[in-house]
Amino acid sequence: MSSKDERRILYLGNDLSYFKTICDRYRNKYAGKKFVFCKLYEKDKKKAQLEFLKILALTPHWIFIDFSENVDCHIEILTFLRREVSTKKIPVVGLLSGKENIKKYQNLGADFTMVKDGEFHDIVFHPYYKSFPGEPKMGEFARAKVDERFFLINDMRIGYITSTLIHAEGNFALKEGDTLEIDIDLPKKNVPSRKFLVRSVSKEDL
Repeated sequence: MSSKDERRILYLGNDLSYFKTICDRYRNKYAGKKFVFCKLYEKDKKKAQLEFLKILALTPHWIFIDFSENVDCHIEILTFLRREVSTKKIPVVGLLSGKENIKKYQNLGADFTMVKDGEFHDIVFHPYYKSFPGEPKMGEFARAKVDERFFLINDMRIGYITSTLIHAEGNFALKEGDTLEIDIDLPKKNVPSRKFLVRSVSKEDL
């Protein structure tokens, strides 16, 4: 295989056992592909820029950043990745040790924020698919009907508000005509209803 057929994956962290499991999952699930796995770990926040230069040299296709330790340095590196034009669109997965910190880390700029547990399908699949759409195939999942009504909750970012609309951005699919309820901390005299009708959807300028 030529270098253009390589899929370069970078892990920033020091959990060798967890990273090894990720590597094994890629090799086993996508046996026909050539993966190149790289690891970097720097404790000193003052050396974050040097670490970032190493990332530029490696040209990874997607990156795992482990926030379970060495948090300040890894946040600094993620900031560099999102500011630099050549790296701002590289898929980044932020890895956490527990669910309690998800809200804190969701807005740092990672494309995905996931908990390090025994479930690896999403962690392996989503950054691969975002980097090479259609190349990894979605696995088969069981389907079931539920007896009780349930609600799906997703985080959104409110861009701006006018007298007739709210411009919101989120990482989930909507279509024109959908109805959704947005929990926002605004006076009801300004926004009397929390239910909104989707008027248009775009994937540009996000």
